[in-house]
Amino acid sequence: MSSPTKHELVDITPDIARKYLEHNDHNRPLRKFWVHELALRMKEGAFETHRDGLLIDECGNLLNGQHRLSAIIESGCVIKMWVTTKNCKTKTRSKI
Repeated sequence: MSSPTKHELVDITPDIARKYLEHNDHNRPLRKFWVHELALRMKEGAFETHRDGLLIDECGNLLNGQHRLSAIIESGCVIKMWVTTKNCKTKTRSKI
């Protein structure tokens, strides 16, 4: 039986961001210029929390948010983000 989609507002630290990025196998290539721009906004306090934060499946795979997570690591900031967890398509679960 699968659980429903879950949304929660979470403080994402650089360490948490690294753990999520360990399970980033399905995203497009990272655009470093965009990571740097987001990191600058985070350092300046100009980064806004939006509903489209991170999308994770129940297996722990990162489906959306790699640029924001990489920017958290680069900036060293703790950022509040919405984390949405949706049903997993595989039976294997990773640990985050």
